[in-house]
Amino acid sequence: MLHAEKNRGGTILDPNSKTASWGTLAISALLAASPAWAQNAYGPGVSDTEIKLGQSTPLSGPASAFGAGAGRAVIGYFEMLNAQGGNQRAEDQLTQLDNAYSAPKAVEQSRKLVEDVGVLAEIGTIGTVPNVAIQKYLNSKPKFRSCS
Repeated sequence: MLHAEKNRGGTILDPNSKTASWGTLAISALLAASPAWAQNAYGPGVSDTEIKLGQSTPLSGPASAFGAGAGRAVIGYFEMLNAQGGNQRAEDQLTQLDNAYSAPKAVEQSRKLVEDVGVLAEIGTIGTVPNVAIQKYLNSKPKFRSCS
């Protein structure tokens, strides 16, 4: 199940495209960084049936043309992955929030993803402004992963 704050049109994603490799990179980084999954010692955002991931991206604001397109690519990738049986038999749950390419909004959305949604990782945050803004907050969460 995938969530987004803004309405998005359907996206067909070719698994051999450059945007698909972006999603593959994010999943690969999560799998490489999480040997605890093999030991059944699950952390926040992980269960036997689901892996919760989050993305804070500019769906509005000055970088929305790029952020909305990249955001649709990430959603399309996870829809394709889940249609193929999920990630190691667990379904990926992606929650996508709009940060409007604003530093304060990016921090607010990252907090929402970590504290309210309970994601394992935030993936694909676009731009220097949001990434610099969320760095201190995300680094203060010892079991949290950022793949941006």
